[in-house]
Formats: sequence, structure tokens, C-alpha cells
Amino acid sequence: MSAGADRHGVFPMWKHMGLELHSLCNRDCEWCPRQLDRSGIRKSVQGVPVVQRMPTENVYSILEQVYELGFRGPVHFHSLSEPLLDERYLSIAIHTHALGLPIEENTNGDILRRDAALRMQLDGIVDVFNVGLYDCTSAAEEIALMRWWRSAFSRSRVTFSRMALGTPRTRQNSLLYSRRVKDQRILDYPCFSPQYQLLIRYDGEVALCCEDDICELSLGNAFREPIEEIWWSQKRIDIALKLRQLGNRKEFPLCKNCHVFFGWD
Repeated sequence: MSAGADRHGVFPMWKHMGLELHSLCNRDCEWCPRQLDRSGIRKSVQGVPVVQRMPTENVYSILEQVYELGFRGPVHFHSLSEPLLDERYLSIAIHTHALGLPIEENTNGDILRRDAALRMQLDGIVDVFNVGLYDCTSAAEEIALMRWWRSAFSRSRVTFSRMALGTPRTRQNSLLYSRRVKDQRILDYPCFSPQYQLLIRYDGEVALCCEDDICELSLGNAFREPIEEIWWSQKRIDIALKLRQLGNRKEFPLCKNCHVFFGWD
């Protein structure tokens, strides 16, 4: 039994994992923080998209590490990026599937829509595609597109991020975030996200949660440190346990204005 497994009684293993393959997206949506980013993570100071990808050897090393630690939950290969833009996606997905790790992927669908061969190759390799329906102008158009996507796969399940339900979840630091009506009570709620998600950016930096694309809390880098040490570090555990308590969002600049509520434990 690994040291990591011994620690499960103190702090549990993550339930799902994001391993971002690269920095790019072919869209620039106003509900996504990458549109306004000038940090050099997604865009340069001049607003030019950053082009970087996770080295292939690191992708496979991280997958093997989490498998050896006993993780068997779902994996996705995006963050603020479109995963299917990466020409390595098929081979990485096949390897992940062979390990027995389910893949639950978010995509805007642009690549898959025009590449029938890739759809056929990924059918059943990716367990779930959550496709963004961002361009529909009517309910009839949306329903027709949903039918098309479901017919495009016989083994992979298809779900949707639907404009009919309103704008997809608005992220902090996006254009639409400042305009959204926010429930101020949420700022006093606990947050359980840090204990459920292992999220690794394309450069190896580990985020606290899906709102932490800048990796503000410096939890570690998966290229230089073992996943086991990063996840079960005392720093990470202390932050996650503190955020489980009412009113503690205000202790962290990243969290004190976060109106996202991930539900009660």
C-alpha cells in the first residue's frame, strides 16, 4: 500500500481529474476568462494567444502515477482550452482508456463536427462528450443539433451545455461575470471543490479548483513533484479543510469573491 493510500483516512483522494493538454482554444467566449486574460497563461500582454502544450512524456507519467495511486475516476483533458485541437488526443485517449480510466470530456464540438473519422475512432474510447451548444438561435435548432450529436456516436454518451438553460456557467474574471446577478449568501458558504478535483494545467501547475486558472496558491508542479506529495501536502490539506467551514472563503483572495457553490458534502 502506498503512502498516499495510507493518508486516505485523513484526507481523501480526488474524485475526478483534469489534465490539460495545451493552452489553446479556437473560440473566445465572453463567459470564459481566457477572453480577457493578459497574464501570459492564456494570452500575452498584447492579447495574443499563448501556444504551449504539455510534453507527452509528462502526460503519460501523470496518468501512470494516478493509476498507481489507485485512482479510477473520470479524467478530462481540458481546462480553458479545446482538447480536440491537440493531434495527440486520440493516442492519449486510447492509453487512458486502456488503463481503465473513464474519460468525460468537454468540447465546443467544432473539431468533432467536421472530422467523421475522429468521431468514429473516439466512439466508446471517450465515455462522455459534453458538447457546447453555443450557436443555436432557436429551440428547434438546438433540438435538431442535439439529435445530430446523439446519432454521431453509438457507444459514447453525449450530454450538452445548453444555451436554452442560460449562458454556460460564468467563470470568474470573464466579461460576463461582472454583469451577473450574484447571490451574496454564497460568500459565507463552505466550498468542497478542492477536495474533489485534481486539476493540472498544461505547464504542470496544480490549481486549487476550476476557478484557479492562475494557480494562485502555488500548490505544486506535477512536472517536478510527485502527484502524491502535491495532493497530500499539508498546505493543500489545510486550505481544503479550512474552506469546508462556514465563512472561510474570505481567508483567501482567490475565494473571497467567488460565488460558485459546489453543493454540500
